[in-house]
Amino acid sequence: MTEAAPEDGWEALLHPSGVLRFAGKAGRWYTGRGVIDCLRAPLRGVDANLFGVLKAIVDTLGLVIVIASVDTGAHVKGSRHYQNRAVDLGLIGFTGRASDPVTPTSRPALLLVEYLLLHGFRAGEGRTNPGPALLFGPPGGPTNPSKVDHSNHVHCSLGKK
Repeated sequence: MTEAAPEDGWEALLHPSGVLRFAGKAGRWYTGRGVIDCLRAPLRGVDANLFGVLKAIVDTLGLVIVIASVDTGAHVKGSRHYQNRAVDLGLIGFTGRASDPVTPTSRPALLLVEYLLLHGFRAGEGRTNPGPALLFGPPGGPTNPSKVDHSNHVHCSLGKK
């Protein structure tokens, strides 16, 4: 599999590439109109197309996002994190300002979630949604149909090819 090229468009980014980036690297991953930082280095890396989605989001919305987890930390059995197709965003802010912890009322987090929903991502993951997914907010909410609380981070993942 190969990483989607910018000319392939947004749709091409919604599927995993199988190419992993940033294994063992924490810190600043990207600076453009927006910024992507990572707190804990992923063990194996993050899928290149998921990174492409994140770059498009931060540049379009003028955000600074801080990835709290890719393939580290505790996640539910079978999580897309363990396949390097998911990230948890723990801090989000607008460029030029400090990033704040994600909460259900965080304006930058709500803007990011709205953008994802408008661009092919759906709330929920797994059998009910095998495609690009997000989880955000308290369990059973409109953007988190799961039983796991996602009030302090935005979970964003790619489905299978």
